[in-house]
Amino acid sequence: MSIKSIVVIVRDDKVLEPMLKAAVALTRRLEGHLTVGHIVPPAHMPAGAIGRAAAMEYVTEADETADVKADRLHSKVNAVCEGHLSSWQWRVEHGDELEAANRLVEMADLVIIEQRVQGVIEDLMSTDVVEHLLAHGDCPVLMLPIDWQGEHIGEKILVAWKPTREAKHAVHDAMPLLARAQDVFVLAASGRRTDAAAGSDLAGYLAHHGVRAQIVGESDDGDGDITATARNHGCDLVIMGAFQRSSLTELVFGGATKFMIRHSKLPVLLRH
Repeated sequence: MSIKSIVVIVRDDKVLEPMLKAAVALTRRLEGHLTVGHIVPPAHMPAGAIGRAAAMEYVTEADETADVKADRLHSKVNAVCEGHLSSWQWRVEHGDELEAANRLVEMADLVIIEQRVQGVIEDLMSTDVVEHLLAHGDCPVLMLPIDWQGEHIGEKILVAWKPTREAKHAVHDAMPLLARAQDVFVLAASGRRTDAAAGSDLAGYLAHHGVRAQIVGESDDGDGDITATARNHGCDLVIMGAFQRSSLTELVFGGATKFMIRHSKLPVLLRH
């Protein structure tokens, strides 16, 4: 697989610059095309709006504010991308955030998105865009921490490995990044098979693709092992499968996956 069509979804000015710099650097490294996407959600009327006229006035004002914000972001995006990329575009999608995100990434090989930090209530009542794209999208998701300032991603990579369908998809789809990395480390989950056997199988597979990987130990599949190992080896990217477990009504992401999505301080490439 090659990664040529890259989409980065930007929301606001707060993390725009580091998000763009990382996306531009990665696009240049992969010699790809970058789509910078922005979503304008529908305006919701406040509870205090009284009467049709007040409601219409509020919606109109909210739409105008959203358009001004989109234009401002476009100008900043243009300043970063112009002259640094030979192939890129700006794209705005209106409507429900999850549906708009689906449209943006429909033809993507990789989507880059910022980490969302939600409170307890929001976490229970809303679907995270990262989780939505993982569950329903057809490409890997590269999540950047909200405080990420690094420009280069993928020079030192940790693969959090478990012999599952999701982890295999993640490694397969990330092969262009693995092939370009300076160092690749494998942290294999312990289970029925020994960590050495599981890690050796992956190392052999990577070697067939010209990637030399170093097995650095075993994990109990806990989030602490993944983050600690990545930091100890100076990694700037973690690659892992996004594992789901069944609840009464839906599939939800469990344990280590949920933790990494919410709390990782390093970029994480996930695939379901």
